Amino acid sequence: TYARTFRLSSTNTNVGAPASGGGSPGVYTKHSGILAYYEVCAFLQGASKAWIKEQKVPYAFKNGEWVAYDNEKSFQFKTEFLKRKKYGGAMVWTLGLDDFSGNFCGQGINPLVNKLKSVLMN
Repeated sequence: TYARTFRLSSTNTNVGAPASGGGSPGVYTKHSGILAYYEVCAFLQGASKAWIKEQKVPYAFKNGEWVAYDNEKSFQFKTEFLKRKKYGGAMVWTLGLDDFSGNFCGQGINPLVNKLKSVLMN
């Protein structure tokens, strides 16, 4: 439910691109290098988005910043993996970093946690 962010040190935006440190602090989280999912949704406006096929996760970049995050699609893949391996459940760090109000991402309240729940329950 949170993202890792980086300040790129070159124009390379691929996985493994050199970085000089954490990305800009989030408006709410106020810490360099991390964003809450609800802050990621704001970052994605106007950002270029990509998908890491092997890891089944998205990333995005704009204005020299690179953001690795989860979305509903990556949560679906991860939860299906847990079920295939017959693990007893899942853990989320941290609930308060999902879009808990439903006002930021346009996906309802707690879209990531709800995706996890729906896949586990089916």
